Amino acid sequence: MIEFSLPSDKYDEMSQLFRLVDGLPMEKQTELLCQYGSAYLPSILFHIIVNMPDAEKQCLLDEIKNPDSDQRAHERQECIISTDFVIHDRAHRNFVKDISEGGVFIETSAPTGADIGDKMVQSFSLLNEQLLFKFSGEIVRVDKKGLGVKFSNLTPYQIEMIRNILKKLK
Repeated sequence: MIEFSLPSDKYDEMSQLFRLVDGLPMEKQTELLCQYGSAYLPSILFHIIVNMPDAEKQCLLDEIKNPDSDQRAHERQECIISTDFVIHDRAHRNFVKDISEGGVFIETSAPTGADIGDKMVQSFSLLNEQLLFKFSGEIVRVDKKGLGVKFSNLTPYQIEMIRNILKKLK
């Protein structure tokens, strides 16, 4: 039988470092990566890219090829709007954190199983409004904070509804 054990002081040290780094703001983590990991950065990025879903690889490729292009065609408006949405025939309830004529960012506290390129349907209503707004969309961003959703196939009426929501939020 082969026995394997780590010296407990090394394990405790690594565990403590991991917890501390994980709790740092993203800017500080990036600074540490540049300071201590710059020699390994290409291989770290390669590993990340190899494991990305294909749609996310295509977004990265487009971003690298066109670094000066602004991906946002519409101004975002911060908000907190309760929303119900369906992805892969599974219903979820969370909050829209910002909205524009082009889409929304939905804050998620638990994994939704969503991937970039997935289609979804969502609905929400504003306080003091009796109308329920229902939209189709495509997931264009997935991160640990939530989902970026681009509206799809909007009717002129839906576009006008979104513009009215944006006016009320200003």
